[in-house]
Amino acid sequence: MKLITNSAEIKVTENEDGSKSFQGIGSEVGVENRNGIILTPNCIEFARERYPLLYEHGSGSSEVIGDAKVYYDLATNKYLTDFTLYDNAPNINKAVENGAFDSLSIAYYITDYE
Repeated sequence: MKLITNSAEIKVTENEDGSKSFQGIGSEVGVENRNGIILTPNCIEFARERYPLLYEHGSGSSEVIGDAKVYYDLATNKYLTDFTLYDNAPNINKAVENGAFDSLSIAYYITDYE
């Protein structure tokens, strides 16, 4: 098993109703990432629809600030993360909207790789 960590660029979109949507662009397919891994389309299996979004990750991290849906997008040939920030993190929400936080860290384990 190998731990993979990547940095995901955050894209902020203003919706028609004035609310904001957040998306992390996690990894391009067919491009070597900083771990030396080249992902292929749909090579990652997701065990559930949404995952907790933590302020920090690592052992002992427990502050959940939102949730995230991670998926492969065929149209862009990228792994994307649509995420929601909860009301308990208004300062983080504003920092993302203002561009102070422009990326997030993604970590996952892989079992089969070449």
